[in-house]
Amino acid sequence: MNTTTTYQIEGNLIGFDLAIELKSGEFKGQSASDFRLAKNQKLEDEIAIAFGYAKAYWTEFQVRLAQDKTETATSITREYWAVRLLKLLGYELTYQAQASVVEGQTFAISHRAEPGEDKPPVHIIGSRLCLGARSLASYADAGSHRKLEQRSGKPRDDDVSPNG
Repeated sequence: MNTTTTYQIEGNLIGFDLAIELKSGEFKGQSASDFRLAKNQKLEDEIAIAFGYAKAYWTEFQVRLAQDKTETATSITREYWAVRLLKLLGYELTYQAQASVVEGQTFAISHRAEPGEDKPPVHIIGSRLCLGARSLASYADAGSHRKLEQRSGKPRDDDVSPNG
C-alpha cells in the first residue's frame, strides 16, 4: 500500500526549501543530538517531560499569585514562573545587580540569559505590570522593554522578556 503525505502551506512562512527538508525527514536542528540528548533519549519524550514541568510550574505560579498581596507580584513571577521556565528551556539566568548602560542609555535589565555582559538581556517584571507602563514609582524604569526594542532601531532575536 502506498501512502502519500500532503502538506498544505498557507502564506509565505515556510519556504519551498524548508518544505523539502521537512519531507525528507532531514530537518536541521530537530534531532535528539541537536538538543544534546543521549542516543537512547527520544526527543518526543523529552518534550513531553518538559511540557509537564512547564504546566506544573504554571499551576504553582497561579496558586502563589492568587495568594500574593503585593502590587506587582515581581518576586512571585520571577521565582515561580520566569526563572524556572527559562531554566527548563536551557537558559542559566545570571542576576544583574546594576542597570546596564548601552550607547549612553540606561537599561533596567534584571538578568542575562547566561553569564557575561555580551549575553542576551532578560528583564523580569511582575505579572501584574503592563509592558511599557509608567505608573508605579517602585518600577523605576518601565520603559526598558521599549528601549530594548528601540536599541539599534529594531528588536534583537535574542532579547528575552517574559512576564507571565
